[in-house]
Amino acid sequence: NTVSFNGNAKLSAVGTLHINATASGIHRTGTGTLTLSSTTGIILSASLNADVDEQPTVIEADAGGGVWDPVTGTSGIGVLTVSSPAVLRTQNGALFITASDIDLLGGIDTGTQPLLIGVSRAGSTLGLGAATTTTTGYNLGGDELQRISATGLTIGSEMNSSIEVAGITAADSSSITGLVSVVATRQNAGI
Repeated sequence: NTVSFNGNAKLSAVGTLHINATASGIHRTGTGTLTLSSTTGIILSASLNADVDEQPTVIEADAGGGVWDPVTGTSGIGVLTVSSPAVLRTQNGALFITASDIDLLGGIDTGTQPLLIGVSRAGSTLGLGAATTTTTGYNLGGDELQRISATGLTIGSEMNSSIEVAGITAADSSSITGLVSVVATRQNAGI
């Protein structure tokens, strides 16, 4: 079974969106933006493949929003999970991800375009690599960074609070070329 999208397309779910087309994957044709949106999380168990170059993809895993709590985080709500061996291949299209956290067991490949990752809940913390102070926030570990291939990476926005970057090795970031931006512009935020 194949899940197909053509041109400008949006698939939304009230609750968790789980695409499990493991036999044939997710297939994209036509020009326009593909948007996958959920109020409580997205699980992608199938690879995304595109037949068209340079078309953007937007993933909103926590469109329901809500409040981030520094003690409990989001209690697992709004997480983007990319299962292994699934790979999100945008065929040189930019990929915009907004979630409360990411569980990247599979891969992401944006080719010649950037990957932009932001938190979905105001004030959430962000951690990159071996960060230890962001356990209830959005964490992208070194092993997850190794599964990303992109030309340009932006982590953060005006939504998140502080970002901790720790212990990222050359092997962790070797498939990310171009400019890497770490953004923490919220009042009292730091890197």
